Amino acid sequence: MKKLVIAVLLVLLTVPAFAATNPAVKGNFSVSLPLFSYWTGIGDLDESSYFSFLAVGLEPDVQYFVMDDLSVGGKVGYISDENGGVKTKTTLFGPMANYYFSFIKAPVLPYAGAGLIYEQNKYDGAKEKTTELRLHGGAVYMLGKHLSAYGEILLSPYVKYSNGESISGQKLGISAGIRAFF
Repeated sequence: MKKLVIAVLLVLLTVPAFAATNPAVKGNFSVSLPLFSYWTGIGDLDESSYFSFLAVGLEPDVQYFVMDDLSVGGKVGYISDENGGVKTKTTLFGPMANYYFSFIKAPVLPYAGAGLIYEQNKYDGAKEKTTELRLHGGAVYMLGKHLSAYGEILLSPYVKYSNGESISGQKLGISAGIRAFF
């Protein structure tokens, strides 16, 4: 069993090194699909006991490379979760941009980006709208010429809720998923 695990790891680490070319070139597209995101509140939002949650939903983004290493596009999504007995349904959309550091020649391609995300949350008969600046950084691991797995850290240094009372705060999260380039 140990030999099998070592063989699989060697294949996963060496095959992308031969197959990987820089996918972050002008004219290409990327399509991302997060498999999960985990968020927690910091600052004022940390006082909300319900705020740490694991989000699993449909939250794809599509981006176009306007120049080598720079992509712009947008995100749409629907998330349904339950935390502390409260069911929440969230729809979201917003523009995004990523910069890829392709000077690193390896199957791992780091990137950093930002987005302005608009959300509408529905829970217990109430509705709230949220606007957040979302900063993120991570890396894609090329599994082949077009397919990659990614992981990223997300920080929303500004989150504004408008549900009768306005509170501002910050969110910190991690996310992982798959990203295709073509």
